[in-house]
Amino acid sequence: MHYYALVIFVLFLLPSCSRHATARTIEQPPYAALPGGALRVREDLVPRLVAAVAHEPADGIEIEGFGRIQFAPGAAYAVRVPFEGYIERVLVQRGTRVAAGTLLATARSSEVSRLRTELRRVGASLVAERDGLRRLETLLAEGAASSREVVEARARLAALNAEEQGVHDALSAGHIRFGSNDNYELRASRPGDVLSRTVEPGERVAPSDAEAAFTVGDPRSLLLRVDFPERDATLLGEGARCRFRVPAVGNVEFTGHVISIARALDRTNRTASVSCAPDKIDPHLQAEMAAEAYVSISAAGTLVVPRAAVLLRHDKRVVLVRRSQNELERREVAVGVSLGNEVQITSGLGRGEQVIVEGAVLLEGELEPIF
Repeated sequence: MHYYALVIFVLFLLPSCSRHATARTIEQPPYAALPGGALRVREDLVPRLVAAVAHEPADGIEIEGFGRIQFAPGAAYAVRVPFEGYIERVLVQRGTRVAAGTLLATARSSEVSRLRTELRRVGASLVAERDGLRRLETLLAEGAASSREVVEARARLAALNAEEQGVHDALSAGHIRFGSNDNYELRASRPGDVLSRTVEPGERVAPSDAEAAFTVGDPRSLLLRVDFPERDATLLGEGARCRFRVPAVGNVEFTGHVISIARALDRTNRTASVSCAPDKIDPHLQAEMAAEAYVSISAAGTLVVPRAAVLLRHDKRVVLVRRSQNELERREVAVGVSLGNEVQITSGLGRGEQVIVEGAVLLEGELEPIF
């Protein structure tokens, strides 16, 4: 009887002992801290650590940005309506080649009618005022008028001349020919192709419209405008090679070079803007198409590591540097630009040092991948 009781007691203890043994195994720390900040990794974890060497790129590097195809400066201009009114006729289509002075459309506006009426009124008043001044000057010579009357007449004449000039300027600013009705014309000021047309006969238009009535220019004078993060601004240089892809065109790569760099950052997006001139213009490229671009920068003195090597610990970027087969050093680093599958290290690491790229997060729960 006592024998069976002893067997049952031993069997009861066995699962408990197994759990305690497992707990002791799990509780073993993955590393031991050494003097100087080094970490001695547990033997069973060493084979799971994969390292890579910090190095300089062999063939230069590229930084990535996003932008749009745009017209080159001076390659296109907008034709806007100068007064609120209605479009009567449209004489050109998108793609039409026009010369300077070509009639694009006609419109009518009550404001034009008012200005023309005002011009006639001022003209009539000027005729009357000039005649009155001549009479006063004659009477002044005969002693029948005062100098004050002559001065006042000359002032009224000057005011009317200024008023007439103001009306003339208002009509001329809209390239409006002088006439007697409420019609005016929209004409091309320089030769080019009609790149866009946003108006139709009968449509109400105004100077405040978001889009111009017509855009005229050279469709072959295109540039790529690319935005890069603020941290990349100092790496950009004029003359650098660039390549870009335009999803709307397909899987085609275009090449070019940087011709200008904006020397002021965009305040809203904190980006630096670059203009790239394509080596040749593909007929499928059009203004406002989105593009993904890569600009070459100098690789001299640039140190890179795989993106997986950089981890986050307490809001700081760190890497684990291998000292020996089972000893590591946790080191804080400063990160620069992302370069494909690699990332630039600007401080904290030396060329040739090995960094852990796989298995680092096994060592402590406070490490998190960044990329």
